[in-house]
Amino acid sequence: MSVDTVDIVAVISDLHTGEYRGEVRFDPEKNEFKEVAELAVGRVNDLNPDLVFVLGDVTANGRPEEYEKVVKFSERFHASKIFTRGQKDYNSQYPGCFEEFFGEPAGHYEFGDLAVFAVDSVDPDRSKINAEIGAIEISANKGKRLTPDERAKVMKELGDTIIGYELAKDSGAEDFVKQYDYYSNVIGNYLYRLKRLEAILKTDLDYGFVGRRERKKLTEGLKGSRATIKMIITHYSPFTDYADNELVDRGALLRACVEENVNLLAVGDKHISNVYTHNQGGRPEKPVMVFQAGSLTNRQRDPNQYGVIKIDREKRQITVCSYLVETGEPATNRFWGNPYFPVIFSY
Repeated sequence: MSVDTVDIVAVISDLHTGEYRGEVRFDPEKNEFKEVAELAVGRVNDLNPDLVFVLGDVTANGRPEEYEKVVKFSERFHASKIFTRGQKDYNSQYPGCFEEFFGEPAGHYEFGDLAVFAVDSVDPDRSKINAEIGAIEISANKGKRLTPDERAKVMKELGDTIIGYELAKDSGAEDFVKQYDYYSNVIGNYLYRLKRLEAILKTDLDYGFVGRRERKKLTEGLKGSRATIKMIITHYSPFTDYADNELVDRGALLRACVEENVNLLAVGDKHISNVYTHNQGGRPEKPVMVFQAGSLTNRQRDPNQYGVIKIDREKRQITVCSYLVETGEPATNRFWGNPYFPVIFSY
């Protein structure tokens, strides 16, 4: 990545390329999405950014064909890109798919006086999940753990079953009860475990968390960096709710930001733009800024948005702003009704 100095960073997130529950969320190759795709590319390229942060959930299901479309779309942005992985980008049926197309989902990048740490918030600490799976396997398989091949087969069947069950239930189909019958034949008569297994399977799809191993690697990298400006990017959002401006310190990520003098934490996940200062634990004069990027193309909650980060070294200031794709105007929070971008803070 041949970038020496970074002055402008574009931030995009939550494309959700592909189909989810029978609805195409985004597909740059389909006519109905071409207008927003062209606008998004034009807005970002007009900035002439040095970098583009892509904050995860770029696919709807983590499937190879979705990744291929994301690659083609992202190539239209005229800047070096750093991708982080969202929970929708991990699919246990296609392990390693993100890495194949974009490389490792976590990394440490140095650009002169700027250090960027990409953190993977997917599949963090598997010990509890593996123990849960083990208990279910033993009880459903006459006291024995499954072999890797048996487990892969069962997990695939369970995944297909649960997806089919949800689709049938959501559509109001009368035969959704049959999904329970099929499920019972997969691992025995343990119907009451459906929701537990569903939660396990969906850990890779619908839940984000920065676990101990990721946090340890992050802290070591932060301690070893001599950069003046430190930024962390990840998909997982520490905001408590879509309309909330409060933070929750899941995984102690925010504490690591404070302790290691991080200037900016940029996240995706919630599909709406938000900004918050976090200074608990010290450094009240230089709080950590948390910037939550809206969805570039998904339009589930707020209008399509992209973020911009500008570094002014003469004034030692960082400006963060979220813009509407359709108009190019600064975003307004639809829950509070007040424009709060751009936000300027010192470093």
